[in-house]
Amino acid sequence: MPKYTTTTVARYWSDVQASEQGNDSLQEFIDSATAEIDQKTARTWQRPQTTGYLYLDGNDTTQLELANTDLQYVLGLYIDDDDDGTYTRVHAESRMLGALDDSTTTVTVDDTSDFPSTGTLLIDSELITYTGTTSTEFTGCTRGASSTTAAAHDDRSAVYWTSNNYIKVYPEAGLVTLLDDAALNVFTARPKAVKIRYLHGGVVSTTLDTAISATDSTTATVHTTVGFPTEGHIIIDSEWMTYTGTTATTFTGLTRGAFGTTAATHADESVVYEAAPDDVRLLCNQIVSGYMHTDTEDDLKGKIKSGISHLKWTRPYVA
Repeated sequence: MPKYTTTTVARYWSDVQASEQGNDSLQEFIDSATAEIDQKTARTWQRPQTTGYLYLDGNDTTQLELANTDLQYVLGLYIDDDDDGTYTRVHAESRMLGALDDSTTTVTVDDTSDFPSTGTLLIDSELITYTGTTSTEFTGCTRGASSTTAAAHDDRSAVYWTSNNYIKVYPEAGLVTLLDDAALNVFTARPKAVKIRYLHGGVVSTTLDTAISATDSTTATVHTTVGFPTEGHIIIDSEWMTYTGTTATTFTGLTRGAFGTTAATHADESVVYEAAPDDVRLLCNQIVSGYMHTDTEDDLKGKIKSGISHLKWTRPYVA
């Protein structure tokens, strides 16, 4: 599994030559930066996305301290009001898979498994009722329910189902807060126990459905492209590729051997990871500059080069 970047890609962006810094020193910088970013963001961004469960003692409180803050978002929230081991679903969340206009009656998302078969969704400030589901769709939708206004919604917008409750999650603070749906005040029903199903890790991944050779230059067929942006960058083994489009099962418009890597043969079922040159920007900005901002390419290269030369600025890497 790659971390944020490779020595090859870091050299491409920084112009650091082997005579200036060997691969060991450059890898030490990358590893230190990886640990620093994970520590600052409370997430293991370089790990593939997986789902997990948290079981928390509610202690009759409305603000819960998470035992694991490496989460992207809560998929489902279940509460036990009388501590008898029976949990009632009160919240589910997913993400839009594609943009939505103001009239479409099917809403496509990453996953509907935590949602009931019928109900009401909240997307931005619009309520949408639905009468059925597939694994990735809400069907029979009525837009602008309960006197809200039907509106367009961006790709990856959050999609919520609630049973008279909302939640707010603060991963950086390690907290979940229960709120009521009327005034968004602290929820008055304080559970004895809480079960949370959550998505954690930051790197979207899939696998090749067909092997590709070093000369297969335009398309990679995979099991699914769910969760990947419609254009961007992927890593297979140590090769970076750019792509300009997707279908449900392909990356199209490939440019092989991007950012100084080498086009190679990749076996069927090889893991395909989401990646971006901004990973290197994040390394630079978090470790050298300390915050996210946009630099010119020359400024960026200089900052990375400076950071590599001053490893004492970073905390020691802990695997």
